[in-house]
Amino acid sequence: MMLLTRFTAFLFLLVSASLWAAGPLVIELKSEKIISLQLAGKAVERREVAKAVKPSEIIEYRAIYKNTSAKDLRGVQAVLPVPKGMTVDLSSVQPVPVQASTDGRQFYPVPLTRQVRAADGQLKTVNVPLSEYRALRWSLGVLAAGASRDVVLRARVNAN
Repeated sequence: MMLLTRFTAFLFLLVSASLWAAGPLVIELKSEKIISLQLAGKAVERREVAKAVKPSEIIEYRAIYKNTSAKDLRGVQAVLPVPKGMTVDLSSVQPVPVQASTDGRQFYPVPLTRQVRAADGQLKTVNVPLSEYRALRWSLGVLAAGASRDVVLRARVNAN
């Protein structure tokens, strides 16, 4: 069964080489399906355009933030939404550190945690499942005139 959430469909339609401009900051968003192969005993990756996705496939999202002005941009925050139906791979996130959100509004350092009440009534801190992450945010700081920075995350398509 093909799984294509509304947001993922939106990204796939726009993303192969999408550009957004916010004043002097231009953001190019790309997504590719990552195919892992074994060739001559070596693990290699092949990338292809993700026209449709299936459960357990891995999609890499890359946003390139470029300062098109002649002045430095300060306090640049890069945000990548995580479509529902996807599980973030925190080991793939670049650069680090990164913050995450389960609602796209409030961000905290990863891994996210929450308090749950155990069977004995005691509060216990547990990690939030990576499938509940809805966005990642990076503080890029100063983006020099003419410079660009990439942010990257990979996510696996959930089975349901």
